[in-house]
Amino acid sequence: MSTRLLPITVEGTIQAKPERIVERWPKRKGRRAGVEVLVKWKGMSIENASWEDLDDIKSHFPNLEGKAFQGGQLL
Repeated sequence: MSTRLLPITVEGTIQAKPERIVERWPKRKGRRAGVEVLVKWKGMSIENASWEDLDDIKSHFPNLEGKAFQGGQLL
């Protein structure tokens, strides 16, 4: 059995990429409505999924911009 290590930045933090959106949840951002998403990260277990602001995910992962979320899978 082999274990795949997660990529680590120069600063020593894990550089994970989103694998899929598990769940969506509406939220308020001041006077605006927003969306939080539960992100399952590549190479990590579902227990390590985290709630993230959808706009933040789109800004950190611009290659996802304009791509469809289909059945939770990032296409």
